[in-house]
Amino acid sequence: MSPTPLIRTGLAMLLLAALFSSPPVAAHEYRLAPSRYLPGPNRAIELSALAGTGFRGERKPFAPAHCVRLTVRAIRTLDL
Repeated sequence: MSPTPLIRTGLAMLLLAALFSSPPVAAHEYRLAPSRYLPGPNRAIELSALAGTGFRGERKPFAPAHCVRLTVRAIRTLDL
C-alpha cells in the first residue's frame, strides 16, 4: 500500500522546511604547524596554531585551557 499523494506532499514539504530552516554553517580548519617538518637531531621546533582553509590562515594564540594533552611520540613519549 503506497502513501497517498497528500501524505507524500506533506513529507516533501516537511523535508524542505527542515533543510531550509537551519542556519548556514561556517567552518574552518584549525591545525598545529611546526616551524620545520624535518628537524635535525637536537634541533628545537616551534608549534603555531593556525585557523583558515587550504593550509593558509591566520595565527591564533595558544590557549592552554583548551588543550587536553599535548605529547610528542619519538624514541620516547614526551608530555609537553
